[in-house]
Amino acid sequence: MNLLAKLASFYIPDSEKSKKNYQLFISNILSTYDILQQEYGITAAFEIISKISTETGLKSAMLLKKELKMKETYNNAILSWKIGCNLLGFSIHTKIEKEGVYFYHDKDPLWEIFKLKSIDLCYCACLPMVSSIAKSFCANCEVELIRNPNEKLPCIKLLKLKT
Repeated sequence: MNLLAKLASFYIPDSEKSKKNYQLFISNILSTYDILQQEYGITAAFEIISKISTETGLKSAMLLKKELKMKETYNNAILSWKIGCNLLGFSIHTKIEKEGVYFYHDKDPLWEIFKLKSIDLCYCACLPMVSSIAKSFCANCEVELIRNPNEKLPCIKLLKLKT
């Protein structure tokens, strides 16, 4: 574990109370989506959740830069994504390939919602959030959705440098 990852671990609460707060956050994303969808339709709901998620990612990146003095590098884009996933109760693993870094979900609360309600919150919540976090650390990177979530498997994303 590198020094930044060790420091970041101090910012990732591990208590039961914190886990409940993050579960509440995910629940609030879903309930907000439901209200917006009922009142304004699916398109508006996706757009608003996407904007909220993008802003949340930008604020998270600002906090990591300020508190941990993280610099704008591709490696910190990867690390910030891992930190963000941990904060929200996601369990991930990565695989480094020549194309970039693949992110696989072992535990994904948004995928659980997808299986129950067939709502792809990956597209409007997760993808905008992780994209904005990563691009805050490396403007020359991009996030690609490799596999959409389905009934059997969660999504796979790729963080890569633009060519």
